[in-house]
Amino acid sequence: MGEISLNFFKKHYYIGIVLEVSPNMIKMHMPSSLGGARVGELIFIECDNMAILGKIIFVKLHEKGQLIMQQELGEENNYSTIAEVQLLATVNVKTKKVERGIKYYPRVGSKAYLAEPQLITWVVETSLRLLRLQNH
Repeated sequence: MGEISLNFFKKHYYIGIVLEVSPNMIKMHMPSSLGGARVGELIFIECDNMAILGKIIFVKLHEKGQLIMQQELGEENNYSTIAEVQLLATVNVKTKKVERGIKYYPRVGSKAYLAEPQLITWVVETSLRLLRLQNH
């Protein structure tokens, strides 16, 4: 594959922020003004010098009490959603190394971005190369 820009956190792909973190998944807030996301979509979550690859596995409307807070902030025309995201892999942004599983966890408030198809292709190809090297 030719050289691609490995920018995992492009501003126009911003989708939401992390609300909760557990060992295998996160919960994420997605404002309606950003267009939302669908079950099955892949995202990258900021985590210091890492990009955490995750897959959206569940989406629901935000609870009413939290919507009241939005109204108080002047966002009464917007609804928001909560997504559960399964954590899949860790990418070291500086070294471009991909590791299966989660080596570091994002913080509450970390930003999440939709994953561009060419970045997903790069992660898969890099992972396959590493597996081939380990098996030889």
